[in-house]
Amino acid sequence: MKKVALLVSLLLTSAWAPSLYAGAKDYWFFSKEDIRVIRLAATTEWGGPITNDLKRTISKRRKNPLEAPASEGGYKHHYFCPVHDTELTFDWDRPHEHYCRQCGEYYTGEKYDMAWIDNLHKINISYINACTFLYIITSEPEYAGYISDMLYDYSLHYPDYKEHAVRASAYDESAGKMFSQSLDESTWMADAARAFVTVRRLIPKNQQQSIQTRLFAPAAELIKRKQKTNNWQTWHNCALA
Repeated sequence: MKKVALLVSLLLTSAWAPSLYAGAKDYWFFSKEDIRVIRLAATTEWGGPITNDLKRTISKRRKNPLEAPASEGGYKHHYFCPVHDTELTFDWDRPHEHYCRQCGEYYTGEKYDMAWIDNLHKINISYINACTFLYIITSEPEYAGYISDMLYDYSLHYPDYKEHAVRASAYDESAGKMFSQSLDESTWMADAARAFVTVRRLIPKNQQQSIQTRLFAPAAELIKRKQKTNNWQTWHNCALA
C-alpha cells in the first residue's frame, strides 16, 4: 500500500500535461492499436448497433437536467420496496417520491432520496462512458464537451459531499462521499479518470484544474484512507492508479 500511495502522490502532484496520447505513441488508457480496433469495430455489423446504443444513452440522458447532484448519494439496495423487495421506479421528476409497481405505493424518506441520487450518479457515469467511446470512434469534440461539462460540475459539488457509510459502524472502514461505500466511489472515479484523460486536451484549463483538484484529488485522499483486504482493495487501487 505504501507503493500505491507513493504512485498516487506522484500522479497528483506531477506537472505532466498529457494530450490525447501519452507521449507520441499511446493514450494513457488506450493504445493506438486499441483505438484502431475500436474504430474498425464500430463499422461492423455488430459494432454498428453498439455504437447506436451509445448514442441513445447520450440522447436519453440529455433530455433531463445535466447538473450533478448537489448532495451525496446513498445505498443502492435501499431503493427497494419494503413490502415486495422489488426495485423502486426511478423517476426524474420525483426525487422525493419513489414508486413500487407491485403495490402501487410511493415511498418517501431520506434513505430512498439518497438511493435515488445513487442511481443518478450511476446514470451519469454511464453517460460519461458512452461519450468517451463515441469520442474515440468519431473524434467529434462535442462528446469531449459533454464529459468536460459534467466532470466540471461534479468538481463544484464534490468537496461539499459529506463522508458517510451505510452503517455508522462502517464509517472509518468503508465510507464514501459521492456514494455510501468507497467501493462505488472507486469504480466511478476509475471510469471518470479514463474519460478525463481521453479528452483532456480539449478541456479548458480552468476546468481541468477544478476537476483535478476538487474532484480527483480529494477522492484519492478519501480512498487512500480505506484499507481493505478483499476485492474492494483491488478497486481502490484501480481508482488510485
